[in-house]
Formats: sequence, structure tokens, C-alpha cells
Amino acid sequence: MNSKKLTIQCKVCGTLLEDSPKPKSCGCPNQTMIYKDKISGNDLSKIIITQKELTEDSKPVRLTKEDYAWQQARRDRKVKRLSYEVR
Repeated sequence: MNSKKLTIQCKVCGTLLEDSPKPKSCGCPNQTMIYKDKISGNDLSKIIITQKELTEDSKPVRLTKEDYAWQQARRDRKVKRLSYEVR
């Protein structure tokens, strides 16, 4: 599972903002805003990224031999055609 945490700080007002599904803004004249993993503001040089953690699963998804055989059998199946009577 991916876990992302991004925290930024506005240098103008000193407000700490953390990412969330809803946009958050500090409300000062720089208008620092964070939305999910996007950062915006009037002057980006006045924004500090204070914490950024990105972790991903180290466990790759692999198919077992049974799963792979089932996938191949499913791929090789034939489409059944129906015949209808025409009146």
C-alpha cells in the first residue's frame, strides 16, 4: 500500500499545512495551498517542504503457477456462437 504524507510551511505566516483530499490554504497574501500532492502559491520560494514520506510495498505481485495456468486457459477459450432461427 502506498503511504504518502506531505507537510509544507508558509514562510510568510508560518502556517503548517498537511496534504488531504480537500484543498487547504493558509490565508495569507502568499496564498499557500496544498491539495493531495500538489503545492501552489503566489511565490513558491516562500514555501518550505518540511516533511515528505513516500513508502511503497516491497512485495511485487507475482502469479503462482496455478494462477498463470488459469490465465492461459482463459485466454485460449473459444467464443460460443449462438445460431438463431430466421423467420
